[in-house]
Amino acid sequence: MGVTEDAIAALGDNPPRNLDLEPHSHAARLPPPAGALARVLAQPALQDTFKSYEEAGKLAATAQRGYRRLVTFTFWFIGLAVLAALLAAVWPLGRPLDGQARLTATALIYVALFTALIVMLWLSYRQLFMRWSVERASAELARNRIFDQVLGATEPVKPGELPLLPLQLEYIRRYHLDLQRAFYRQRGEQHRRKAASARVFQWVTAVFVLLWTVFAVLATISPWAEQGPVPAVLQGPLGYLLAYVELSQLDVIALAAGLIAGIVTLISFAMSTLENSLRNAARYQLSAHRLARLADRLADVRAAAAKGDATTVRGFVDELQSILAAEHKDWIELQTYQPARRPEPSRGNVWGLLRARGARP
Repeated sequence: MGVTEDAIAALGDNPPRNLDLEPHSHAARLPPPAGALARVLAQPALQDTFKSYEEAGKLAATAQRGYRRLVTFTFWFIGLAVLAALLAAVWPLGRPLDGQARLTATALIYVALFTALIVMLWLSYRQLFMRWSVERASAELARNRIFDQVLGATEPVKPGELPLLPLQLEYIRRYHLDLQRAFYRQRGEQHRRKAASARVFQWVTAVFVLLWTVFAVLATISPWAEQGPVPAVLQGPLGYLLAYVELSQLDVIALAAGLIAGIVTLISFAMSTLENSLRNAARYQLSAHRLARLADRLADVRAAAAKGDATTVRGFVDELQSILAAEHKDWIELQTYQPARRPEPSRGNVWGLLRARGARP
């Protein structure tokens, strides 16, 4: 085999569905002919970048879990309040609840809404979405820095080892290009499915809004039905409804349809906006397309690497980095505009201590 084929075999392929970089384990996976690359990965500067990447990734994952947990918690309690209001309105249909039941329903509604408000205020104060985005951006830029350092590193090649440049290219191909292409394909498909699910809920919302409109109109004209003749266009609907419910109950049914529409809308809003699924699906599809077009040039870049043409390899990697780094740079720049951290309060100031702990990244 030639140098290119040997370098490809030494680095191998990224396992299907693997999205984890795990840079500290890479050197141990390399065979002896890739010894020069293994020594590059062991250089202190790269080890420091590995650590920065892993630390930022852990902070991002912690903020992400906290954000999702609190937002889900908020929506559950808002939904509980709306559900309690719905039950209070339609159970039993058209008849007022007795004193104890009404007190219980009212207490449940207010407790649920108050809890949701507290959680939303805490979520706003902690700025978990901002932390998640900034730390994720820090991790991704550290990831890009890893591959810039790998390509820019030098290391003497010992007898029996492969040239360094083809190994550097294949390292970037496996752990950067291939892994990121898999990420954008998989995550893009996940967001597409979430966006499609949200659209189903939007159609359900439209149905209940239509029902609410119909029953609200019928409830409005019901006094006419009791006092005089009903217009011909409404005789059919009213006649059918009167076989099942009383005219006085139409406004209650309209209220129930409106509340159900509110619940479904809440679910749709949560699904479509919690992670911007529709936007992400389109953005990831575009990035996957760009990476696929870049990968089509890999054969020519491999031939250049085998000849020692570092300029061509560098141009290829720079284009790859620009595709992957575009969105994350905005979040990093945003850190510049964040207010300075508050000074550490004295331990006697309990409220200030709690506020400071909440503000720490």
